[in-house]
Amino acid sequence: MAMPTHFATHGVRHTSMVANSGRVLHVYDTVMHGFAAELTDDQARRLASTPGVAGVYKADKVVPLHTTRSPGFLGLDTEFGVWPETEFGDGVVIGFVDTGIWPESASFNDTGLGPVRPSWKGKCVDAGDDFHAASS
Repeated sequence: MAMPTHFATHGVRHTSMVANSGRVLHVYDTVMHGFAAELTDDQARRLASTPGVAGVYKADKVVPLHTTRSPGFLGLDTEFGVWPETEFGDGVVIGFVDTGIWPESASFNDTGLGPVRPSWKGKCVDAGDDFHAASS
C-alpha cells in the first residue's frame, strides 16, 4: 500500500500512527519503510489492524546494532578521495542487517498462508533442536 500523500515522509507517517499512544524509537527507511516503537499489547493490536500495516512484531531479544548510518560507518560520506568524483552507486541503495536468525521467531510464522507452490525448488532442512523440517 502506498503512503498517503498528506504525509511528507514515511517517518512523519510512522510517528502519527503512534503519536497518542506510544513512542517511536527508530524509523527504518533504507531497506524497508518501518519503525520500532514502545507500545502496550493493546496498542500493538490496534496498530496491527490498521490498513497498510504489514505486521507488528514484539522483539524477542534486543540486540544492539553497530550503526544505523551505513554510509558514514563505511566512510562513504567524505568529500575527499575518489567517491565524490564518480557516479558509482548513484541511485543504488543496498542494505543488509545481520542480526542473526531464530527460526521460531514470529517473523517466520506462516499461519494463514496457503501451501508452498509446486514450482518451489527449495527444501526444508532441520535447523536445530526446536525447529524440524517435518514440522514446517
